[in-house]
Amino acid sequence: MPSRIVGPGTIHGLKVFGHNVYFIHGPENVARMRSQTTTPVATTMVLKTLIGMLPSAVDMYTVDDSGIDTNPKHGSQVLPHNRVDYLTHASFHKHLLGKELSSIYRGFATSLAGRLPSLDIQEEWSRYPDLVGFWLPPMTAAMNEALAGPLIECINPEFTNNLLKYYPFFHSMMKGVPRWLIPEAYKLRKSLIRDVATWQAIARGRFQETDIDPLTGRDPWWGSAFMRERQGILQQVDHWGQDAMASSDFGIFWGLVQTPSHTVAAHVG
Repeated sequence: MPSRIVGPGTIHGLKVFGHNVYFIHGPENVARMRSQTTTPVATTMVLKTLIGMLPSAVDMYTVDDSGIDTNPKHGSQVLPHNRVDYLTHASFHKHLLGKELSSIYRGFATSLAGRLPSLDIQEEWSRYPDLVGFWLPPMTAAMNEALAGPLIECINPEFTNNLLKYYPFFHSMMKGVPRWLIPEAYKLRKSLIRDVATWQAIARGRFQETDIDPLTGRDPWWGSAFMRERQGILQQVDHWGQDAMASSDFGIFWGLVQTPSHTVAAHVG
């Protein structure tokens, strides 16, 4: 199917010890593949390899041919609650690009400010071997708390560090490198998804509407309105159990790593 999208001779597959490894030739072909909304090849590759989502859950993205617009594409038979691509995109735009973003930003700023005293910042200028490495952990942890509240770090204080350790394995995981070659990557992914699942289970059991702060819209269990709304969306999708929801939210945390890292790199550069 990918070859029909971007042309013959551009995508090649190789089976190595029972694992399928795919090679995509040329940046223009990668761009064209990513632009195909009716065949979300890039999305399913990330979900399967990087996020570790179960195949039955990934299939809901594969069969979703309704598009990301409010009205489904003509001829699509996808049920409204299974329009996972549109529903998640709409939530992203509402909370991460619209007026709701200010609440998340204030949560991030407050969390980061609270972490500054613990950093080894001196009054005198001094050389530091890795400025990005210095700022990335507190900024990532603050972003995690802004979206999901403080509970995730209470469950595992090493959650942010493990997330940052997993980040460099991006290319290897996307290439389908097997577990026996990079056992640390698979161990980290399993641990991170387990922490997210624990957070979700506690939040589901403890959250009440009265926990929502009327001024900020935040609560101590889910954190932001974005995460609360997300749970309501994902739990309605067919064939999606708690494992799929944990993997999906793990993908959110992983994606957040890129925001602080790009911000720090831009200021350093």
